[in-house]
Amino acid sequence: MSDCNPVQTPMQPGLKLSKSMCFQTPEEAQEIENVPYLNAVGSLQYLATMTRPDIAYALSCLARFNSMPGPKHWNAVKHLLCYCKRTIDYKLQYSRQLSTELFTTFCDASHGDCLDTG
Repeated sequence: MSDCNPVQTPMQPGLKLSKSMCFQTPEEAQEIENVPYLNAVGSLQYLATMTRPDIAYALSCLARFNSMPGPKHWNAVKHLLCYCKRTIDYKLQYSRQLSTELFTTFCDASHGDCLDTG
């Protein structure tokens, strides 16, 4: 992935992943055996937990398919890695300010994004 083209978003806009995108037969499942899906998701999870909260949502979507990912799931992981390459210099920075708040966060809830459970 060192030669990948950097992208601007952690996930492709409008991408909805579901179980129906997983491999359905044992023969198809053998195709994913040589793909380091779990290793990549695990490494990205460490990154999201420690220094990169901007990838947490995309990563939570990808982790739903750890038991049987499909090719679209693997492509989404590669897309996230391309985003990490583009944003490699991003960092958390705390500074001393007059405000009593340590930091401000924002949230956007979407309860219908999971196609499998709603």
